[in-house]
Amino acid sequence: MRAVVKYGHQPGNVAVQEVPEPTITPEQVLVEVGAVGVCGSDIHLWHENQSWAIQCPVILGHEWAGTIVEVGENVAGWTVGERVAVETAAFVCGQCTYCLTGAYHMCPHRKGYGNLIDGVRPGILHRIPRGVSFEHAALTEPACVATQALTVNSRIKPGDTVVIQGAGTIGIMALQIARISGAGAIIMLGTDVDTQRMEVAQELGA
Repeated sequence: MRAVVKYGHQPGNVAVQEVPEPTITPEQVLVEVGAVGVCGSDIHLWHENQSWAIQCPVILGHEWAGTIVEVGENVAGWTVGERVAVETAAFVCGQCTYCLTGAYHMCPHRKGYGNLIDGVRPGILHRIPRGVSFEHAALTEPACVATQALTVNSRIKPGDTVVIQGAGTIGIMALQIARISGAGAIIMLGTDVDTQRMEVAQELGA
C-alpha cells in the first residue's frame, strides 16, 4: 500500500512510499483509511522543526477516518465494515493517574500515531454516524480539541465574549464551538498570513 512516510531526521525526509500492508495482533483492528487531514504538525515534521520526539520511519497522518477491514480475535464490540474516526493516543500505559482518571491523552507514556508509533487500538475508535462523510469525520480530532478547550476547560456561558488566538484549523473549530455554545462576541486574532482564514472566520461569525 502507499503511505506518506517520515523516513529520516532531516528537513524534507518525507515521501509517498510503498509500505507493507499492516498485520494486526489479536488485540487490534485494521482500518482502511477513507480520508485524512494534514495537520500543522505534519508540516513541522516535513521541515524537521517539530518540538517533540518522533521515531523514524513512521507513517504520517493522525486526523483520519475509515472502514474496519479486519478485527483481532480478542477484540469485542467491533465488526468488519463499520466506519470509524479515531483519537490520536495510539498507546497509553493504563496505570498512571491520568489514565486512571480518564485523562489518558495526558499520559506521560503516551505514543501518538504519526509521531512515535503506527497502528490503532480499539479503545480510540468512534463510530461515524450515518450520513457523515469520511472527509467530515476526519475532522473529529481537531473538533474535539476545540470542544475540550471551550466547553470543558473554559466552560463558555451564553453571552460570554470569547477571544480566539490563531485562525488555523483549531481556531476555526473553536470559533464554531463558541458560536453554538451561545457566545456573544467572538474575537479572532491573527497575523498578515491569516488574511484568507480571517475572511472565513468572519463568515462564520467572528
